[in-house]
Amino acid sequence: MSGLFVVHYRDKIIGCEMTPEQERLEMQMVVRKGLPDDMQELLKQLVMNGGIRMAGTVLYTYCRRMYQVDDYTAARWMMAYFQREFPQHLQRHRTKAVRA
Repeated sequence: MSGLFVVHYRDKIIGCEMTPEQERLEMQMVVRKGLPDDMQELLKQLVMNGGIRMAGTVLYTYCRRMYQVDDYTAARWMMAYFQREFPQHLQRHRTKAVRA
């Protein structure tokens, strides 16, 4: 069974399927690298104040610039982080996006 996630990037919806092995490797990469404390605090504050989309943009840009990865990889890392750290907020955001 493969994982499916949706990324909103510059008003485009990108759907990606991953095998369980790819999901496991992605989660290991996110956990190993970690984020600086100030970045974690910023993302937490944005999400708690209802700005999950802005938090996603901040994290996506951070991944692109710090790790110099392509769009697809940065989007996967962003989604993995939000699925791990803020699953309820992400689910709420997804249901709002579906209704719109």
